[in-house]
Amino acid sequence: MTPEQSYKKLLSLKEELEIKQKNFIIETVRSHGGIISCKPKLENGEDNDTDQDLYPITAIFYDGHESYPNVSVTAVHILERPEIEDTEVYVDGINQETCEFQENFDVCPEDYTNVVAFIGATLGFNSQQQE
Repeated sequence: MTPEQSYKKLLSLKEELEIKQKNFIIETVRSHGGIISCKPKLENGEDNDTDQDLYPITAIFYDGHESYPNVSVTAVHILERPEIEDTEVYVDGINQETCEFQENFDVCPEDYTNVVAFIGATLGFNSQQQE
């Protein structure tokens, strides 16, 4: 296979993976009532729920205006858009630079892997044996 053929194959695989990831995210979130949330387990007497170690995924997200490099994901939710025959995916999370909760970060194809990992960790898929 030539480098050009390899390149085209990789692009095709990337697009296929993005479609499968988005479908997984939408179907899984929909089956959980439209939102999947992570509730951190705090130690006795502890009240700081902004520590990034309490959340399974910390990643870069964009809110439509600005990039946020360290967002600890607390929830993923969907918005059905029948008028355009699409479903939009959003995450909420804690901005680790300000320790503030922020909502509705757009999930782009580049974010799907992190969102899939969040869902897997939150629903306990990572701790189950692979079949």
